[in-house]
Amino acid sequence: MVRFSLASIPVNHQEDWTPASLVTSGSSEYVEGHLVRSALPKPDDFSQAGQFYRSLNSTQQEHLVGNLAADLAGISQELLGIVLSYLHNASPELEERVSQRLKR
Repeated sequence: MVRFSLASIPVNHQEDWTPASLVTSGSSEYVEGHLVRSALPKPDDFSQAGQFYRSLNSTQQEHLVGNLAADLAGISQELLGIVLSYLHNASPELEERVSQRLKR
């Protein structure tokens, strides 16, 4: 069990303060608990991008597809494969539409 005072944390320990300027993040009470090390959860790097794509109306989606295809037209096949896999992870439909546009 770890026991410490919130005031002992450097950010909570303010020197040369007056009561009027005191800023705390707690009541300086002792906190009890156990420190546990755990693995970080797997990051979700693509769902927000997919949600954004799906939130666009059909005209906005078409503009995004056209802009992406135009910007990707001149890159190497290796890099294109990576970007298309990212688009697929965000939205398989987006990746398919961009791929089809690039084949024109």
